[in-house]
Amino acid sequence: RFNRVFITTTIFGIIDGLSLTLTILIPFIVKLCRKVNRCCHRHPNDIRREVILNLCISRRNILQKYAKFKNYVQTLNLHDKRRFRPSSDPPTITSADILLIERQRFATRVFVIFFIIILLIVINVIAFNVSEYSFTIPFPSESTFESLQRKYSSKLSCPCSQTAVSFSEFLSIEPNAYHQICSSDFISFRFLNILWGSNRSDVYFKLIDGKVLSTQFRLLAALCSLAKSTVKERIRTLSNRELVTVEPLSRHSFDDQIHSVVSNFRRETPRDFRRTHEYVNDMLHANQFQNFLLTNWNLVTTSVGELHYLSTSPVSVNESGQFCSCETSSTCTRSKLQNMNNQATFAGLVVGCLPVHGLRLSTLECFYSSECLTDLAVFVNSSFVPSPLNQSIPSRFTPISPTPIGTLIDELFIESWQNSSNYSSYYSICAPSNCRYTYVERNDFVYTLTTILGLYGGLTEGLPIVIWGSLQVYWKIRERIKRHRRIVPINSD
Repeated sequence: RFNRVFITTTIFGIIDGLSLTLTILIPFIVKLCRKVNRCCHRHPNDIRREVILNLCISRRNILQKYAKFKNYVQTLNLHDKRRFRPSSDPPTITSADILLIERQRFATRVFVIFFIIILLIVINVIAFNVSEYSFTIPFPSESTFESLQRKYSSKLSCPCSQTAVSFSEFLSIEPNAYHQICSSDFISFRFLNILWGSNRSDVYFKLIDGKVLSTQFRLLAALCSLAKSTVKERIRTLSNRELVTVEPLSRHSFDDQIHSVVSNFRRETPRDFRRTHEYVNDMLHANQFQNFLLTNWNLVTTSVGELHYLSTSPVSVNESGQFCSCETSSTCTRSKLQNMNNQATFAGLVVGCLPVHGLRLSTLECFYSSECLTDLAVFVNSSFVPSPLNQSIPSRFTPISPTPIGTLIDELFIESWQNSSNYSSYYSICAPSNCRYTYVERNDFVYTLTTILGLYGGLTEGLPIVIWGSLQVYWKIRERIKRHRRIVPINSD
């Protein structure tokens, strides 16, 4: 578009077009300036009288100008060469001159028609035409890619040199904090042993509820450890996954992709753990295995006539006035705990059909209260009172009293997550070898104006010659055909 030939032809065309345009416009501009000058130096009364006079004769002037314009159009002759004759020649007009003038006027009309049609077509094409340009940038930097992405996102192609990028290269995710119960004294061996009490056979079953609580919190300690190992394994699995992209993602798309991956990970990790945990609990209840703490089935001695020494009967609870049997339900609980001959109730602590059921249905309310923990120490005949949980530590598992420990287990005891991603690391591994983009540009005003002026100059100079030459050839051919068709009379003498 901008080569030397184009620039040269455009310059000559513009010069020619400007010369013709100025030749037509300058006389009108000079006349207008003279008229304005005369109006400025006239007396106001003269101007008023002239305005009134002009209004009176405006209709006649319009008719005269129309007739003059009509005559100008009818007599317009761009090929009249008589104006170049010396002024001393007499103005003689022959029949050949009349024929020539008619042909010149006809050629002028043909020129005007073709000139207008061509000019309108070219103006329409130039004004609405668009050009497409392609560029290639080798080894673009991250900033260059982002700049191109903002400008030419729909027409940009930057193939990655490495299409698969491991998540571990640019993504880090881990729990920001676990619930404080998993690092408290309540899952320590000392506290668990205190709850367990003595193993002497004479008092073993008299301290059974303390042993049940100890077993429940042993399970809690095991589940805390299992939750942490599960999270580590899932993070390792995620880190080994790969993000496959043929072309580098934009920063916005990268952030959206990471947000989606992290959200799915945070949602699916507890869900899978919860599904497995629920399956194990349901299987334990369905199989009706009797545990050594006798929390779901009791052993009953029988008479010799019944042909067996021991039988089992399901444990049933009726604390709230509603009967519940461990034979048919796994959610039966009792809150009254017994140690030797003492009975006590502790806020949030219950015993279920199985230790895991009791743990899931209990809450941590007692472990936030120093008074409750003191009563619990007295209940198990211990002088050790563990420190209560810190209520000032923010937790998403609130409020404390209605939130069962089962909810904490299902959420892997995770209070919050933290993750970070590095777009620069991802882009450096993707490392596109080149970026190719195309953009479409509409012809601007300067280009359109210069092209039209150049075309105007070329048409006014070249088109009349072409039309006049073509018509002359046509007329000569037509005269020759007429001459050959002319019938010559034969003399009878």
